[in-house]
Parts: sequence; C-alpha cells; structure tokens
Amino acid sequence: MVHAQLPEAQRQCFERIASAGRGFVGAKLSLLRSCTDADLKDGSCPAPDPGAIAALEDKLAASIARECALPPASFPGPCPDLNPSDGFTLSDLVACMGDSHEGVVDDIQLLLYDPTTRTEGPLRSAAWRCQKTIAKYGANFAVALLRAVQRCENLRLRYGWIIPEVCWPYPWPTRTERRARHHIDRRCTDAQIAQLRVCVQDQTTVDAALYCLIEAIRDLVDDLIDYEYARHDATCGDAAVNMPGEECDGTDNGACPGNCGEPTGAFPCLCLSKPRQLVREHANADLDFGWSGRGHDQGVAEGGYLTDLSDCDRGGICLVGPSCSLPPHAPCAVAADAPPDTTGDSLCVALGQGTCRKERTAVGPHCFMDVQKKCSIDAICSEPGDFCVKTRHGPPLPLSGGGVSVCLVHVFSEDVVGTTDVVTGESTVRLRENAIMHVGTQLNKPCPVCGGFCAGNRERCESDGDCVATGSCITDLVCSDGPSQDRPCRATPPFGGPTAHFGTTSVDCPPDPTVNISGSGLDILQDPRTTGTTTLVPSFPCAAPEFAGNACSGGAEEGRPCGEDSDCPSGACSPQCFCPGQAAPNDCHPACVRGSQDAAPCVADSECPGGFCHPGDCRVNPGDTDSAQEGVCTAGPVRGTCSTTQFRSCAADADCELPSCPYCQSGESCAFELLECFVNSGIIRRGAAGLPDRITAATFCIPPTANQAVNHVAGLPAPGALTQPETTIEVGIGSTMLTPTRRTRGPFTSSMQGS
Repeated sequence: MVHAQLPEAQRQCFERIASAGRGFVGAKLSLLRSCTDADLKDGSCPAPDPGAIAALEDKLAASIARECALPPASFPGPCPDLNPSDGFTLSDLVACMGDSHEGVVDDIQLLLYDPTTRTEGPLRSAAWRCQKTIAKYGANFAVALLRAVQRCENLRLRYGWIIPEVCWPYPWPTRTERRARHHIDRRCTDAQIAQLRVCVQDQTTVDAALYCLIEAIRDLVDDLIDYEYARHDATCGDAAVNMPGEECDGTDNGACPGNCGEPTGAFPCLCLSKPRQLVREHANADLDFGWSGRGHDQGVAEGGYLTDLSDCDRGGICLVGPSCSLPPHAPCAVAADAPPDTTGDSLCVALGQGTCRKERTAVGPHCFMDVQKKCSIDAICSEPGDFCVKTRHGPPLPLSGGGVSVCLVHVFSEDVVGTTDVVTGESTVRLRENAIMHVGTQLNKPCPVCGGFCAGNRERCESDGDCVATGSCITDLVCSDGPSQDRPCRATPPFGGPTAHFGTTSVDCPPDPTVNISGSGLDILQDPRTTGTTTLVPSFPCAAPEFAGNACSGGAEEGRPCGEDSDCPSGACSPQCFCPGQAAPNDCHPACVRGSQDAAPCVADSECPGGFCHPGDCRVNPGDTDSAQEGVCTAGPVRGTCSTTQFRSCAADADCELPSCPYCQSGESCAFELLECFVNSGIIRRGAAGLPDRITAATFCIPPTANQAVNHVAGLPAPGALTQPETTIEVGIGSTMLTPTRRTRGPFTSSMQGS
C-alpha cells in the first residue's frame, strides 16, 4: 500500500487510529500505574477499576468508528479478518485495535512491574520510590516514543515518503529518555533493581535495567505502529516511487521510461538518463590524523557518495554538484555569510549567472520540499510537513587506540562541488562534512555492526566458535546494538561495508546518540580533495611551551629555532604546528640534526657536534609507502601493538594473549615500531587519476572533541591526511551530452564555494 495514493478519508482514518491509540496507551498505563503503586505501598489497590478500563476501551472504539468508514479489505496489515465471509469490516478494525493496544499495554506493565513483587507484600519506602520512578518514567518514554514515530508515519501518509535517517527505524525522543535515565539513576540502586526484578530476565543493575526497558519498549512501539498504519516499509524495488530520492521504481517510471536504475545497481531507483557519478570509496585507504601518532595508518569504512554532473565538454571535463545555469557556472552553494535559509538561486542571481541547477540527490543539507533551501535544523524548513534532509557520507567509521574507542558518523555539511574528467579520471572537488564522534561500546567493536555478532553478549564474531557460552554467531544482516538493534541493515557500499578490524558497519546501524562527544560534529573541510597533490605546511604557533617558538621549515637547518627567514638557508622561518590550537607538531623524542651524530637521541645541542638537537624530530620514512611522504619519529618513542589486533597496545607478548586480550587471536605477539608522525616541514599527499579506479588525496585540520581523554589519545586538535582509493561509475554521459569544444577550466577555488 502506497500511502501517498490514499484518499483523504482513509488518511484521516489512519491518523485518527494513531491519535486514539496513543491516548488509550497513555491513559491505561497511568490507570494501571496508580493502582499498582498504591498496592505496593500499602496493599490498598489489589486491582484497577474494571469500569474505568471499560470506559477507556469504549472511548478508543468510538473514536475509531467516528472517523473510519473503510471499504472491505482496505486495512490488512497484521489485523485478522474475523469473518472472511463479509470481508474486513469496521467491526474487525475496532476489535483488532482494541486487542493489539490492550496487549501492548499489558506487556509494558510487565516490563515495569514484576508480578511476583506484588505477592511479597508492601515494599519498603526506598524500594517503593525506586519502583514508582521506574514505572512513571518508563511509561512516559513509551508514550513519547509512540508520538514521535506516529509523527513520522503521518508524514508518510501525507507526502508519500519520509527520510529514513530521520524516521527509520525510530526518531529518538532524547529528552524523555535522558529524563528517565536521570531520575532512575538518582532513585534506584543496583540492589533495588535486583530486588524488584525489573524488565525481562530480571535485571540486576541500573544500567542493565535501563537498557532492557528502552529496547523492549521500542519493540512494543514497533508492534503498535504495524497495527495502526497497516505498515509496509517502502523500499526501492516495490514498483512505486515512495521513498526519498527515488525518481522511478520499476514500472513506476514516468520520469524516465525504460531508463530506471535497478534496485541492486549503482543508481538504484534513479533515472539513468541524467548525468551522474557514483564515487565508491574503498576501505584500504590510508588515513593519518592527530599529532600523538596513534591515529596514523587507519583505514576507512567502505562507502562513497553520489554527485550530479553538468556541462561536460568534448574533452570530458564535467562540473560536479549544483551549479549556476549560466557561464562561468559557479557553484550555487550558500555563501558563508548568508542566512541559513537562503536558496541557491539567490547566489546565482546575485552573480548574474542565471538560476541554480540542483537535483534532489544533492548531498548538502536541504529542505525536502525545496531542494535549493539550505538548512541545519528542521525548523528552517517551515512548510507543513517539511524537514531538513541530511546525507551521511558512508557508514560509521570505527576507531580504537590507546585504550579508547570511538565511532565516527560523517554527515555532509555542504554539497560536493568541483570538476571531474570522465575521460582521464582527473578530479578536484571541495568536500565538507561534520564528523559526529561517539564513545565506542568496546575496544574491538567501537560501532554497532551489521551481522557478525554473538547472540548473548553482542560482541563481534565470525562463527559460532567465537561465541562460547554466549549463544550462536548471528550472521543475518541486522544491527547488533544501538538505537537500531535487531533491525535490518544494508552491508554493501555506499551504505555499508567491512572494516579491517571491527566488522561490517552500516548507515542503518547508528551508534547510541546519547554518547555523542562532538555536538553537531567536528567540521572537516577537504579543499581540495584531488587526484593531484595537496599540502599542509606548519603555520600556527604550538600551544606547548617547548614548541611555541618558530623553527626552520625545509632546507639544511630544518627544525633549528629561528627569528626570520634569513636564519633558514633554502627554507622558511615559521611556526611549528599545522592547525589552530594544536599542542605540538608530534610526540617524537629529540634527535640530532646534521653533524656526526645525525639522527641520534639527544637532550642538548652539545650532544650534536656539527649540528643541533631538534625536539620532536620527524622525518620521511622511505619504507612506508602507504602514502606520499609518510613520517616516522627519528629517535623514538617505540610503540608496541599486537601483531594482528593492531589497535591493541602492548608491552609484551602476554598482552596479546588470553586473558589480557580476550579478543586477540591465538599466536599473536607484541610488535614494536617507531611512532609515526607528520613530517616537520609539511604534509604532502598525492592522488592518481584513472578510470574507473583512481586515488584522491586531501589534507585538513581536525578540531578537538568535548572528551579530553579522546583528545589526549588522538592528539587533537591536529592535522589529518587521507589517501583514498576510489572507483567511479558514470551514467547519462554520451556524445550528445558533451558540448562542442573543450573549455579551459581549472578547479574551483575556495572563494567560489560558499559554506
């Protein structure tokens, strides 16, 4: 059933069922809670008033009957047809809604109150206050979550689709959930939780009880939504244009007859006649970040992004992303100083370059009903039912090191704009995103995974043998934990893919939003992201006193303290850090530069005859070919990591064996290497053009998080550098799409991009 095609009367029926159902759930939970609390306090309410419950049931039935006059068989979903001979009638609908809502309320009541508690007599005051708090805030959370999901389903009814990232599988009423955690933490102890047998399987700690309650209530709310909306999740491949971003779907292909992308293809449910490029980013990238050295030689999650192309010339150069319709075709991103609700058209008109060409597939945040209207929050999109569309840049990225794990969710904060050559594979774009950082759940599983986890403890696994005493290894494509636990997930690029050490992550398996340590995200600007060469040179004073002064960058005196450029033959006198607020250029030990003791450890210049002692000496490592100009500390320190489980720090082989490392593999040893670093004189990364495979490179700055432990381990704020293998796939570009002559056009500059 495609709800966008429903008659108005049926849409109103769905919304009435939801509203009446939510009212019934809230009122009956309140009625049951009042009686149960009184009974547990002094035995004064052995059972709720049957008349009051009957009145709630009658109100639910009357409310549905008043709005719903459904023709036969128009409301299937999970509801049974009690008498097939007369079709599905209004009576069947009323009975189904009454039974389903009664059942869910009873199930929630059992989660909040263990039945055996009432048989043991009145509770002591402290335990009673704990029980009352659990019931009150657990019920409040259930009603708030039901309201939030219903709001999303109503959008589906009115407009035919909703944004999965906003409403699937659940919007998260964080304020109500935080309030529940706060009050239950304050009122309850682990001993009281064990005494009250809270939730299923009789939880024994406050944390376990909260997690159990929230997850179980989510499942029950999902059951109710299935009944209230006869819900069938829309997907690409259901022969109906009913998902955000879909332009066509199978036989529903009026936008491009005969040219609709297959659900399993590179451009699912998109018109293949429009010029576009899919950029698939591979996990074997080289990501280096942080001045501490612990974040070097990281991979990425298999993912990618989609861009629209325009104005391809005969030589193959195409514009990437939204652009003004008239030459010289500037990007129509919103200028940095423009109000957040400014449209792309306003910039193009101001430049005298026509209007903004922008497809709904653009990755920058935009209002759903006005693709040219930039937004940061839903409130900017002021039309009824409108909201802010945000696009994730690949699946979450798991990282671990130094005893700290984080899960990074990347969300585009601008449209990707620039140029690409579909003949040579050359490309230069501006890519900006927010990296939203969450504290990881485990060192060996920083992010929820899509399949490959033990049924009992949700830890990663590859086979049942990895799950001793914790059930079987779940290999179905469902999320291991987080707000989408046990929900279906996509495990293929650009939605998901395997990582080197941490299993398969997916955009459908986000981390718990309550452990976000970066607010709206860390602003990461890759300008340029290029198949050419990109550099980042030291130009900021370091915060650490020992590196606060200037030093020679480049030339024979590399690293020597200086006052002006003349002190640095063939080099420049500059600050020593790469990014604002950076503490130190690296975590390297001092080493002699030049002279008879070149590269030897030192403390003072007197130990370096013919040269000088350079604190934090980092030089190019010719043996490390992951990227151009990879650096290594000249004189240490030496870092120990397990030979296979490389995110695990160690000092001896025993640190990589059971029981010290429960997730290490048999036979691992502790391997020692000099710490990696960014070369003092500057960071250089090189890409390589090619078709369909290419390499892009970027250098950028990373701001600090709100978590000082993460900042200390990673060395933030600090530079980052990326060498990214990619595969590109183009569609809709034929000889008729290319303009007659090749124009000379360089890459877009920062001043043209906006923010």
